[in-house]
Amino acid sequence: ALLIGDIGGDASAWPKALARTLERFPAAGGRLRNVRKGKDIVWQIVCNNAGIPFTTATVPPCGLPSAEELQSVCMDDRGGGLFDLGDAVVGESSLDAEEPLLRMKLVYEEGTARGVLGVSFHHVLCDI
Repeated sequence: ALLIGDIGGDASAWPKALARTLERFPAAGGRLRNVRKGKDIVWQIVCNNAGIPFTTATVPPCGLPSAEELQSVCMDDRGGGLFDLGDAVVGESSLDAEEPLLRMKLVYEEGTARGVLGVSFHHVLCDI
């Protein structure tokens, strides 16, 4: 998670800027798919320009963690609500699902410009 001192005047500009950035990184906007080949499962990154989930949330003034508290908040099982973790559960039930490789969530304080950008990604993005 990244603590941001000034998210700008319009939080809705963030997804638009992200869309422009993803044009240069097509794998990040793709999906993770697995295909059965005989008895094996082969994982693939499908560069289909599906985009990434980008969610926003607001908190009351002074509702964001301080820089000192941010690391411990992020280590919570659910990331302190700062991340979009999706609904999929890894296991047999998710074998046919195509999952986004990257998710972002912007949490910002009402009436201020402070925010936290939570970035969650599948490890295969680092493996390519």
